[in-house]
Amino acid sequence: MHTKGLKKIFAMYIITVIIPILFFLPIDILIFRDLNSDVIIRYLIINIIIISIIILLFNIGVILLNKNLKHREKKKVFIIKVIYILIISNIITFIFQNIFMRPININEYFSNIFQGKYFFISNVESIFILILLETIYYYNKYKQSELEKEKLKYTQLKNQLNPHFLFNSLSVSISLIKRNQDKAVKYTQKLSSVYRYVLINMENDIVSLEEEIEFIKKYIEILQIRYEDGLNVSYNIDEKLKKKRIIPLSLQLLIENAVKHNSIYSDNPLNVYIYTENNKIIVENNIIKKTTIIDSTGVGLKNLNQKYDILCSKDIEIINDSKNFVVKIPLL
Repeated sequence: MHTKGLKKIFAMYIITVIIPILFFLPIDILIFRDLNSDVIIRYLIINIIIISIIILLFNIGVILLNKNLKHREKKKVFIIKVIYILIISNIITFIFQNIFMRPININEYFSNIFQGKYFFISNVESIFILILLETIYYYNKYKQSELEKEKLKYTQLKNQLNPHFLFNSLSVSISLIKRNQDKAVKYTQKLSSVYRYVLINMENDIVSLEEEIEFIKKYIEILQIRYEDGLNVSYNIDEKLKKKRIIPLSLQLLIENAVKHNSIYSDNPLNVYIYTENNKIIVENNIIKKTTIIDSTGVGLKNLNQKYDILCSKDIEIINDSKNFVVKIPLL
């Protein structure tokens, strides 16, 4: 079992053992005024053992009972759990009463449940433990549910990008075939190499910045087959940050957006700068507005921001001053 899982189990054990003891110990001290320090220490040790056994048996019982109770109403399930924890707690308390304290028979024990203060408190304490266990269970279930929703949402967002990338790449290829078949062949060959990266990292949530930079250089090569001197790209990447992580195809999306939304001519090139700063990878380009209306939904950047929010609770930063368009992506 992983260390994280062991820590989680240990933390839950501490919570369910220590909280009831801390809560009921002052009550017992008030009720049993003759408790001295030695008795209190003995009381703590016995209670820790009793509660530990109750929790263990309760969890085992619930696992077995859930097979039959999962389809029943929650109220009925809770009532059954109350009865179950009261039974096991009284059995354990009776056994420990006879081993470590004054021996009593079953009749005397049950007659003291409501008449004797200790036995009454032990049953209240058991209900308290049950409520604590149920609270932890439903909290963990809620967190797991939210995590599954986020994972599903992230998977959906991730799957949206790959077909989008392929569609745009094939559209460029078709356009080149009509105008220049030699370029189209060269473009398609490089495209196969680029798309291999997409397929390899389709299931990966993050890759190293170094891998992403190598990929984006290949991607830009195929764009320059089409645009030639109309597209200039420069890099300034801090070597120390190359081992940092980034969501795959993040930079590709930004380059694709820059090409899509700007006019590109040899005498008025689109200049793209890719550089690192303050633990971020930044893509900056000059704005050369197209005269034709671009059919754009703006989904790409929105989805990229959602992916970073889901994966690491960070946002990308977008700056548009009408002269330059800048996107800053946090490195992980």
